[in-house]
Amino acid sequence: QQPGVLWLKDLRFFIHDVEVQSKDQQWVKAPFVPDGRFQASRVALLDFEDGKGICTNATPSVHTEIKIQVPIKATQGFRFKVGVPFELNHLAPLEQKPPLNVDSMHRNLEDGYTFFRLEMADSGGNGLKSHLGSTGCEGKSGKTRECKRPNVAVVEFSRLEFRTSSVVLDVVELLSRLDAHRKPVLIQCMATVDGDNCGSTFSALGLDLVNGKPRGNQLLFRSK
Repeated sequence: QQPGVLWLKDLRFFIHDVEVQSKDQQWVKAPFVPDGRFQASRVALLDFEDGKGICTNATPSVHTEIKIQVPIKATQGFRFKVGVPFELNHLAPLEQKPPLNVDSMHRNLEDGYTFFRLEMADSGGNGLKSHLGSTGCEGKSGKTRECKRPNVAVVEFSRLEFRTSSVVLDVVELLSRLDAHRKPVLIQCMATVDGDNCGSTFSALGLDLVNGKPRGNQLLFRSK
Protein backbone atom coordinates (compact mmCIF):
# COMPACT_ATOMS: atom_id res chain seq x y z
CA GLN A 1 0.00 0.00 0.00
CA GLN A 2 1.12 3.56 -0.70
CA PRO A 3 1.06 6.13 2.13
CA GLY A 4 -1.99 8.40 1.95
CA VAL A 5 -3.79 6.17 -0.57
CA LEU A 6 -7.09 4.67 0.58
CA TRP A 7 -7.79 1.07 -0.36
CA LEU A 8 -11.15 -0.67 -0.27
CA LYS A 9 -11.29 -3.05 2.68
CA ASP A 10 -14.97 -3.98 2.77
CA LEU A 11 -18.06 -3.02 0.77
CA ARG A 12 -21.25 -4.96 1.29
CA PHE A 13 -24.89 -3.92 1.54
CA PHE A 14 -28.40 -5.37 1.50
CA ILE A 15 -31.15 -4.16 -0.82
CA HIS A 16 -34.83 -5.07 -0.92
CA ASP A 17 -38.23 -4.12 -2.33
CA VAL A 18 -37.03 -3.58 -5.89
CA GLU A 19 -39.66 -1.99 -8.15
CA VAL A 20 -39.87 -0.94 -11.80
CA GLN A 21 -42.36 1.29 -13.60
CA SER A 22 -45.16 0.27 -15.96
CA LYS A 23 -46.28 2.23 -19.03
CA ASP A 24 -48.88 4.04 -16.93
CA GLN A 25 -46.14 5.18 -14.49
CA GLN A 26 -47.19 2.78 -11.74
CA TRP A 27 -44.50 1.13 -9.66
CA VAL A 28 -44.52 -2.67 -9.88
CA LYS A 29 -42.66 -5.09 -7.63
CA ALA A 30 -39.77 -7.00 -9.23
CA PRO A 31 -38.74 -9.96 -7.03
CA PHE A 32 -35.15 -11.17 -6.98
CA VAL A 33 -34.27 -14.44 -8.67
CA PRO A 34 -33.22 -16.65 -5.70
CA ASP A 35 -29.77 -18.20 -6.07
CA GLY A 36 -29.38 -19.90 -2.69
CA ARG A 37 -26.50 -17.66 -1.66
CA PHE A 38 -26.77 -13.94 -2.32
CA GLN A 39 -30.41 -13.52 -3.34
CA ALA A 40 -33.72 -14.54 -1.81
CA SER A 41 -37.00 -13.47 -3.38
CA ARG A 42 -37.21 -10.25 -1.37
CA VAL A 43 -33.71 -9.35 -0.19
CA ALA A 44 -30.25 -9.50 -1.77
CA LEU A 45 -26.70 -8.98 -0.55
CA LEU A 46 -24.28 -7.08 -2.78
CA ASP A 47 -20.70 -8.10 -1.95
CA PHE A 48 -17.74 -6.32 -3.54
CA GLU A 49 -14.86 -7.60 -1.37
CA ASP A 50 -13.05 -10.77 -2.39
CA GLY A 51 -11.12 -11.80 0.73
CA LYS A 52 -7.76 -10.85 -0.81
CA GLY A 53 -5.19 -8.34 0.42
CA ILE A 54 -6.70 -6.22 3.19
CA CYS A 55 -10.21 -7.52 2.41
CA THR A 56 -10.22 -10.03 5.24
CA ASN A 57 -13.83 -9.92 6.41
CA ALA A 58 -15.47 -12.50 4.15
CA THR A 59 -15.06 -15.11 1.43
CA PRO A 60 -13.50 -14.86 -2.07
CA SER A 61 -16.97 -14.90 -3.63
CA VAL A 62 -18.40 -11.60 -4.82
CA HIS A 63 -21.86 -10.54 -5.96
CA THR A 64 -21.86 -7.25 -7.85
CA GLU A 65 -25.03 -7.56 -9.94
CA ILE A 66 -28.63 -8.51 -9.19
CA LYS A 67 -31.08 -10.62 -11.14
CA ILE A 68 -34.76 -9.71 -10.91
CA GLN A 69 -38.02 -10.97 -12.37
CA VAL A 70 -39.29 -8.06 -14.45
CA PRO A 71 -43.04 -7.89 -15.11
CA ILE A 72 -43.88 -7.80 -18.83
CA LYS A 73 -45.70 -4.48 -18.50
CA ALA A 74 -42.66 -2.76 -16.98
CA THR A 75 -40.85 -0.33 -19.26
CA GLN A 76 -38.62 2.00 -17.29
CA GLY A 77 -37.86 3.37 -13.86
CA PHE A 78 -36.00 1.54 -11.11
CA ARG A 79 -36.01 1.89 -7.35
CA PHE A 80 -34.98 -0.10 -4.31
CA LYS A 81 -34.30 0.23 -0.60
CA VAL A 82 -30.92 -0.16 1.06
CA GLY A 83 -31.51 -2.34 4.10
CA VAL A 84 -33.46 -5.36 5.30
CA PRO A 85 -37.28 -5.49 5.69
CA PHE A 86 -38.27 -4.84 9.31
CA GLU A 87 -39.93 -8.23 9.77
CA LEU A 88 -36.70 -9.97 8.69
CA ASN A 89 -34.26 -7.62 10.37
CA HIS A 90 -34.50 -8.82 13.96
CA LEU A 91 -34.02 -12.56 13.59
CA ALA A 92 -31.02 -14.69 14.56
CA PRO A 93 -28.77 -14.84 11.46
CA LEU A 94 -27.57 -18.40 12.00
CA GLU A 95 -31.19 -19.58 11.80
CA GLN A 96 -31.88 -17.77 8.50
CA LYS A 97 -31.44 -18.77 4.89
CA PRO A 98 -29.01 -16.93 2.59
CA PRO A 99 -28.28 -14.12 2.33
CA LEU A 100 -29.44 -13.35 5.87
CA ASN A 101 -27.18 -15.99 7.41
CA VAL A 102 -24.03 -13.85 7.12
CA ASP A 103 -23.06 -13.29 10.75
CA SER A 104 -20.52 -10.55 9.97
CA MET A 105 -23.37 -8.41 8.59
CA HIS A 106 -25.39 -8.69 11.81
CA ARG A 107 -25.21 -6.26 14.74
CA ASN A 108 -27.43 -7.78 17.42
CA LEU A 109 -30.98 -9.10 17.77
CA GLU A 110 -32.30 -5.75 18.96
CA ASP A 111 -30.94 -3.56 16.15
CA GLY A 112 -30.68 -6.28 13.49
CA TYR A 113 -28.38 -6.31 10.47
CA THR A 114 -25.76 -3.92 9.19
CA PHE A 115 -27.50 -2.64 6.06
CA PHE A 116 -24.52 -0.89 4.54
CA ARG A 117 -20.90 -1.65 5.36
CA LEU A 118 -18.05 0.34 3.83
CA GLU A 119 -14.47 0.29 5.08
CA MET A 120 -11.42 1.89 3.48
CA ALA A 121 -7.92 2.24 4.93
CA ASP A 122 -4.43 3.47 4.15
CA SER A 123 -1.16 1.89 5.20
CA GLY A 124 -1.42 3.51 8.64
CA GLY A 125 -4.90 2.21 9.40
CA ASN A 126 -6.55 5.59 8.82
CA GLY A 127 -9.50 6.09 6.51
CA LEU A 128 -13.20 5.38 6.72
CA LYS A 129 -15.41 2.88 8.52
CA SER A 130 -19.14 3.28 7.90
CA HIS A 131 -21.64 0.72 9.24
CA LEU A 132 -25.30 1.65 8.76
CA GLY A 133 -28.24 -0.11 10.40
CA SER A 134 -31.38 0.63 12.41
CA THR A 135 -30.92 2.22 15.84
CA GLY A 136 -33.13 3.16 18.74
CA CYS A 137 -34.91 -0.19 18.49
CA GLU A 138 -37.24 -1.17 21.31
CA GLY A 139 -38.50 -4.53 22.51
CA LYS A 140 -37.16 -7.74 23.95
CA SER A 141 -34.28 -9.51 22.25
CA GLY A 142 -35.58 -11.12 19.08
CA LYS A 143 -38.97 -9.42 19.48
CA THR A 144 -38.28 -5.84 18.46
CA ARG A 145 -41.46 -3.76 18.17
CA GLU A 146 -40.11 -0.66 16.44
CA CYS A 147 -36.96 1.33 15.68
CA LYS A 148 -36.91 5.08 16.25
CA ARG A 149 -34.37 5.47 13.44
CA PRO A 150 -34.99 2.86 10.70
CA ASN A 151 -32.08 4.18 8.55
CA VAL A 152 -33.43 2.50 5.41
CA ALA A 153 -32.43 4.52 2.33
CA VAL A 154 -34.57 4.72 -0.82
CA VAL A 155 -32.84 4.92 -4.20
CA GLU A 156 -35.01 5.90 -7.16
CA PHE A 157 -34.40 6.52 -10.86
CA SER A 158 -37.74 7.36 -12.44
CA ARG A 159 -36.44 7.63 -16.01
CA LEU A 160 -33.88 4.84 -16.02
CA GLU A 161 -34.04 2.35 -18.90
CA PHE A 162 -33.24 -0.60 -16.68
CA ARG A 163 -32.79 -3.10 -19.53
CA THR A 164 -29.78 -1.23 -20.93
CA SER A 165 -28.56 0.98 -18.05
CA SER A 166 -26.62 0.26 -14.87
CA VAL A 167 -26.75 1.60 -11.34
CA VAL A 168 -23.40 2.10 -9.65
CA LEU A 169 -22.29 3.12 -6.18
CA ASP A 170 -20.07 6.21 -6.25
CA VAL A 171 -17.65 5.86 -3.33
CA VAL A 172 -15.82 9.00 -4.47
CA GLU A 173 -18.96 11.03 -3.72
CA LEU A 174 -18.88 9.93 -0.10
CA LEU A 175 -15.13 10.48 0.22
CA SER A 176 -15.41 13.97 -1.17
CA ARG A 177 -17.93 14.82 1.55
CA LEU A 178 -15.80 13.35 4.31
CA ASP A 179 -12.50 14.65 2.94
CA ALA A 180 -11.15 11.32 4.21
CA HIS A 181 -8.47 11.15 1.52
CA ARG A 182 -6.75 14.21 3.01
CA LYS A 183 -7.18 13.74 6.75
CA PRO A 184 -4.79 11.28 8.46
CA VAL A 185 -7.49 9.98 10.81
CA LEU A 186 -9.94 7.12 11.07
CA ILE A 187 -13.45 8.46 10.38
CA GLN A 188 -16.13 6.20 11.81
CA CYS A 189 -19.90 6.15 11.46
CA MET A 190 -21.85 3.51 13.38
CA ALA A 191 -25.30 4.98 12.57
CA THR A 192 -25.73 6.89 15.82
CA VAL A 193 -26.95 10.48 16.04
CA ASP A 194 -24.30 11.72 18.47
CA GLY A 195 -20.86 12.16 16.93
CA ASP A 196 -19.48 9.29 14.89
CA ASN A 197 -19.10 11.49 11.78
CA CYS A 198 -22.38 10.16 10.39
CA GLY A 199 -23.68 13.39 8.92
CA SER A 200 -21.90 12.98 5.57
CA THR A 201 -22.82 9.29 5.20
CA PHE A 202 -26.49 9.96 5.93
CA SER A 203 -26.54 12.94 3.60
CA ALA A 204 -25.03 10.92 0.74
CA LEU A 205 -27.71 8.25 1.23
CA GLY A 206 -30.51 10.82 1.44
CA LEU A 207 -31.32 10.01 5.07
CA ASP A 208 -32.26 12.34 7.90
CA LEU A 209 -29.65 11.95 10.64
CA VAL A 210 -32.12 12.62 13.46
CA ASN A 211 -35.10 10.40 12.54
CA GLY A 212 -33.42 7.97 10.12
CA LYS A 213 -36.07 8.44 7.43
CA PRO A 214 -35.54 9.15 3.70
CA ARG A 215 -35.55 12.80 2.74
CA GLY A 216 -34.65 12.40 -0.92
CA ASN A 217 -31.71 13.59 -2.99
CA GLN A 218 -29.42 10.66 -2.36
CA LEU A 219 -26.10 11.01 -4.19
CA LEU A 220 -24.29 7.77 -3.46
CA PHE A 221 -25.92 5.77 -6.25
CA ARG A 222 -26.05 6.97 -9.85
CA SER A 223 -27.06 5.56 -13.22
CA LYS A 224 -24.87 5.19 -16.28
